[in-house]
Amino acid sequence: MADLSVILHVCVRRFFCDTPSCYKCTFTERMPGSIESYARRTNRMLNSQREVGFVAGGEGGSKIVHKLALPTSPDTLIRLVRIAPILEKPTPKKLGIDDWAFRRGHSYGTILIDLETHRPVDLLPDRTVDTVKKWLLEHPGVEIVTRDRSPIYIEAINQGAASAIQVADRWHLLHNLVETI
Repeated sequence: MADLSVILHVCVRRFFCDTPSCYKCTFTERMPGSIESYARRTNRMLNSQREVGFVAGGEGGSKIVHKLALPTSPDTLIRLVRIAPILEKPTPKKLGIDDWAFRRGHSYGTILIDLETHRPVDLLPDRTVDTVKKWLLEHPGVEIVTRDRSPIYIEAINQGAASAIQVADRWHLLHNLVETI
């Protein structure tokens, strides 16, 4: 029966306010957990569509949700992905720090990578000691940090995560080896 669309007509109580100074004249019952205010779909359907949007994107996801009897437009799937709440991730124990270019040759930032999952943790807007130190102080628990030989990152790690072990990253070690040879 999962291939059939179902339309729910929900009946809720409506309340009226007799106070003349009240700017809202009517109130309706809420159904928290099932349907949000002014929603056109249940929370379960919304979560299913959002998951498909994360996996398949807009156009491809739209084709999938139509086959799953959860039809919606590609634009709606993208909108659901964009407004998804961002879950807090635990501070990684093994962290990689390096620069990255917003625009090559013009502006650079700092990228932080969880070395156990190989996924980005955060993007910092610049490459300053204060910014990196602030992030490390706000996220205690980093045990090992891989970095390039930049004195900015060395100082920031010394100030923000003094107990962390600092290791030169693989790329810079190989690059230095090739230059030496």
